[in-house]
Amino acid sequence: MIRLLTAALLFASAAFAQVEIPHVHENGDVIDADEINQNLDIVANVVPPRDCSTNQIIKWDGSAWVCSSSERVDAEANGDGTGGTQTYATATCPEGKKVTGGSCLCVPCPQCNSLMLINRPKAYDLNAWECGAMYVDQLVAHAICQ
Repeated sequence: MIRLLTAALLFASAAFAQVEIPHVHENGDVIDADEINQNLDIVANVVPPRDCSTNQIIKWDGSAWVCSSSERVDAEANGDGTGGTQTYATATCPEGKKVTGGSCLCVPCPQCNSLMLINRPKAYDLNAWECGAMYVDQLVAHAICQ
């Protein structure tokens, strides 16, 4: 049983993070309970949580695995009423969150066919969803942030 536990510890540490297991034992070794508990504590701190709710995802926050809830952010921009200029709307995520999805909704100006030019995550830092269109009275950007 101890050999299986040690093998599981080594596999888990390699699979989830680059951590150093301080106590490695071989067949026939007498294992100290404090050493095995220290190994278990190290592994427990690097594996993803198993207690997230159904509306959460597991994500790496830069230093540990955490449960995270999504948040929707909306931003609205009004066109000039003639549809002759481009209209932009950017829905920006709160500090520390990244965009995981988004969309654009446009209300075309009367007798106009709207033309969507931009519908994408903000380049490079992925902290917002960008929308850009022509011939709209109103443009709304929606960002899903984690």
